[in-house]
Amino acid sequence: MMKLNIQTQMGASIGDAVEVDPSAFRVAKPHYKLADLLVQCNQDAPPPADMAGWDAMAPVPAVSDLIMQGPLESDKP
Repeated sequence: MMKLNIQTQMGASIGDAVEVDPSAFRVAKPHYKLADLLVQCNQDAPPPADMAGWDAMAPVPAVSDLIMQGPLESDKP
């Protein structure tokens, strides 16, 4: 991390007003096109081993489906 000493580099004194342009500190994010990323992929490669667990998971019901079913048996008096 670079430290900027305004006093020595710009001749400013304590209490001086300083204007800062926030855009000067923004780092440009790289932009990618899906087609360019797909070209880098080996479509014939087997899926990673840790994906097997995801593929074997049972589907999770949507919240709207749970609401439509009403209270759980354990919540009934």
